[in-house]
Amino acid sequence: MNRDPFEALNLVAQRRLRGLFNPQPPPRPAASGAPQVNSWTDLCFLRQSFAPGSQPNWELVYTTFAAVDESDHLFFGHAPFKISDISFAQITASLEPVPDDHLYPIVPSVYEFTIAPRDLPLSAVYVKRNLGHYEDYLDRNLGRGAQAPAPAELPPRLLSEARILEVISRSESGPHPNIVEYLGVRINLSRITGLVMRRYEYNIYSYLQLGIGTMTMDEKDKFMEVLEDAVLRYLHEELGVAHNDINPFNVMVDVREGMVVPVLGGFGEARKIGERIGEKIGGERGMLPGWTWRDEREEYMTSEVRHDVSALGKEKL
Repeated sequence: MNRDPFEALNLVAQRRLRGLFNPQPPPRPAASGAPQVNSWTDLCFLRQSFAPGSQPNWELVYTTFAAVDESDHLFFGHAPFKISDISFAQITASLEPVPDDHLYPIVPSVYEFTIAPRDLPLSAVYVKRNLGHYEDYLDRNLGRGAQAPAPAELPPRLLSEARILEVISRSESGPHPNIVEYLGVRINLSRITGLVMRRYEYNIYSYLQLGIGTMTMDEKDKFMEVLEDAVLRYLHEELGVAHNDINPFNVMVDVREGMVVPVLGGFGEARKIGERIGEKIGGERGMLPGWTWRDEREEYMTSEVRHDVSALGKEKL
């Protein structure tokens, strides 16, 4: 009989009820100041935002950027310039500190997460902090940064994704080769400050639509066959997990022995099948519209196999 992969994590919830959690640890020491930005690689987030309906001229509203210091203190900023027109000095001057409780969840004290090595080259790894969702949150709060109320939904979202990735990495059969390679969490004092994964250069959308590469029909069929195995057999049957957000931007590509293969990432909405997905982000789910199954008559609040089955049916290349 297979052991429930969530058994150890469920024990955390039981112990929490017994008062063995540290619900509110002391705050980390404040950062001494924003890090100096001298190159684009000093940023951990960079995005241009355009006015709705501004095509084909693409009216720019602002550019958003973020950086972290050596202790994972996060700094966010924005400026009303195109990326090509903004200087590193302007970026540095615009950075403002982000309170830890806006993004970083408290580490459950009774559960030992995998700790990612700190000496991994940034060119080889991706440190996930849900910065895109944080930008959306700031937009809804008039860009008030540190003065905006803490977004209650974002720290639990990062913790939930860490929980799922831990279940995958500790599964009895081992991690699936077509699931994103998880290297562990970054922790500073009492908070998870990022999820560390292997970096993949392209998702399947950019790979095909931007002309990075091409695939024959046979290669596309094989690509989908491998992706379906990762989802239907491994996640659903073996782990009892539904992804709930399969779309072209969450399916990365890797080249192995000359063959393009899928690597499924984006586990922010993944949950044990039947489990509540949680709070919406800004009144909407984080999923890409039109890809995950949804019955307009009901609220999308639980993790279900049909969400993934429907998305796989649309993920034809």
